Amino acid sequence: MQHLKKRQPLALVSQIFGQLGVGPCRMQSPVLEALSEEVDNVDFVKMDVDANPDTPAKFGIRAIPTLLVQKDGEVVERLTGFHTKDQLAAVLSKYTK
Repeated sequence: MQHLKKRQPLALVSQIFGQLGVGPCRMQSPVLEALSEEVDNVDFVKMDVDANPDTPAKFGIRAIPTLLVQKDGEVVERLTGFHTKDQLAAVLSKYTK
């Protein structure tokens, strides 16, 4: 698990599950990294599903990349596949107001 930017206190987590060699995951990673520089109140985490198979199984991840948005420890949004920075920012804005 790699924290792109850790923030405290933590209320909202954007966690992406992916695999290093998969095209959509390689495309999504820089988008998430750029967004993490712009959004101050979200903890961004990347996880390689091959290196951490138990955690994706716990969340029922069946396709990658998958982005889970967690608020107060509960998954409030699940996105699968590549998403643009604007699309991700719009989703996160629903939970950061």
